[in-house]
Amino acid sequence: MDKDRPSTLYEKQKAERPSVLEVARGLLSAELYGQLAGFVEFLRQNQMIPRIFTTNSFQVTYKGETVLRISISYVAHTVKDSYAVRIDTADETDINDFFMPLPDDMLDFYLKNVRRCQNCHTKSRCANKAMVVLGRKVESYCNTGMYICNPTEQQYEYIKKFIMLRREYIKSKEIKL
Repeated sequence: MDKDRPSTLYEKQKAERPSVLEVARGLLSAELYGQLAGFVEFLRQNQMIPRIFTTNSFQVTYKGETVLRISISYVAHTVKDSYAVRIDTADETDINDFFMPLPDDMLDFYLKNVRRCQNCHTKSRCANKAMVVLGRKVESYCNTGMYICNPTEQQYEYIKKFIMLRREYIKSKEIKL
């Protein structure tokens, strides 16, 4: 085995640094690829470039903090026509302040898409975890981010708003320091 040659798909992607759309091209249908391409264009227009994070996954950061991740064919990295967008919101201690000024439809969208426990750890620390967001209880959540598989155009409208809110939140944390 050649030690200069990448032995895993991740090592290969890390060395080659493909764009999110280069990876998506071979794994998504034309319809899903088109939706993702429109979203990536929005990110680029706002100076956010998805960078390889792990196998078939890309991350966007702002001032050193994660804003979002895009995972393509996430299930076993082989399922075609599947991708997910994970958007971070606020730290748990700030979650109510984050949502307080937002309209109800934004909170409803968040509550429908909050990242739920997937029992990804043998001693899952989030299976029995709960928080209250503006009086509404959220149980078995993994973190305060959202996770949306194969987003629709309507969902992308919310996703884009949350991305910009996340950036503002990161800026406001910097000002507090």
